[in-house]
Amino acid sequence: MNLREQLPGDLGCEPHLGAHALADAPPSGGSAGSRTSARACGTPAVPSVFLGEFALLSAEMLCVQTFEGELVWWNQALEDALGYSTAELDCVNVGRLIHPEDLEPTLAELPKLLLGGQTVGFVNRYRAKDGAWRAIEWTARAAPEDCLVYSAGRDVSARVEAEQSLGEQSRRLQLAYERMERESRRKSEFLSRVSHELRTPLNSVIGFAQLLQMDSLLPGQANAVDHILRAGRHLLSLIEDLIDIGGIEAGGLELSLEPVDVASVVEEAMSITRPLAAQASVALEVRPGDGVWVLADRQRLVQVLINLLSNAVKYNVAGGAAEVGWATGPRRRVSLVVSDTGIGIDPVVASRVFEPFDRLGAESSGVTGAGVGLSLSRQLVEAMGGTIGFSSLPGKGSVFRVNLEAAEAPLEAAG
Repeated sequence: MNLREQLPGDLGCEPHLGAHALADAPPSGGSAGSRTSARACGTPAVPSVFLGEFALLSAEMLCVQTFEGELVWWNQALEDALGYSTAELDCVNVGRLIHPEDLEPTLAELPKLLLGGQTVGFVNRYRAKDGAWRAIEWTARAAPEDCLVYSAGRDVSARVEAEQSLGEQSRRLQLAYERMERESRRKSEFLSRVSHELRTPLNSVIGFAQLLQMDSLLPGQANAVDHILRAGRHLLSLIEDLIDIGGIEAGGLELSLEPVDVASVVEEAMSITRPLAAQASVALEVRPGDGVWVLADRQRLVQVLINLLSNAVKYNVAGGAAEVGWATGPRRRVSLVVSDTGIGIDPVVASRVFEPFDRLGAESSGVTGAGVGLSLSRQLVEAMGGTIGFSSLPGKGSVFRVNLEAAEAPLEAAG
């Protein structure tokens, strides 16, 4: 039955149907009570024919149905959305058009309506005449005394399809991410195992080379042994870094976070780096700051500073300088700064500074390295709850900053 053929007040049902459907609806919202008050003030009632025209013009689907699912009134928008004719809808039970998967949640909404509640934003699917499923979002209210449900709906099929597509894409991305995580863990575990296997024979090579160094050797032999030791120690350092990276990525790196005296850590890292600086004719300087402590793993913080100072020396120029200092910043953060007067970093490759095994084009420079020091430093700093960053000017040098949380000095140190 269509609104074009019969106005809501003449549906052939009980007279109350017209009153609930359109004839006594308030002209601009509000309840039936507010409409009665308006009439008492002399405001004329809106004729039901005008309200019927609004229903015809509405882009939303409007309908009235019994609790059994029989349609007793609807507007043109419902026919347009589902494709059924007036005669076809006049003979159909709405429940038979609902998608089987949506029947149970639809029935679950009825108790709410029976108790005087209102359904807002409820979505279920209906089979259209062309066989497609239309997703309709409903707002509904029941009149239990009349056993009727008044509903307004709109077609949200496109939105639901987009949400399903987005959900599927999200699921595929999640599966891809989990697969990458598994592959990364396997790679890290393999790297760690191989590194451990290499470290044992390499220690033997270095040990025998040290024994040979203790003997009386000809100049050529001594140079060869020195070369073996330098290469062996460099390779051992690389293997240690690889083991650390593998441990961090596998979540197996153990840290002992405790208050650490910044000045003593800097001095330890400087003492280890001084021979390399002297050999490269680079001056190492310390710009002392306040006596501050940070929350860190002492051994790992020394390792980070050695990596930064070694780079400041290796990528410097003869007669250049490298400096380390520290200062307390806002929000209880301490900044350790390592700066140099070296060749700097090209802005084109700056985004790759912390990528592992990326030497930023320095492979042919004659400077030894594997490109893992900065990557490992960042992972260690972040594992200690800190951050690391840098700034650089080609031909002028670089400045690396490590920011860590400040800590209170232990009582024994304070005393």
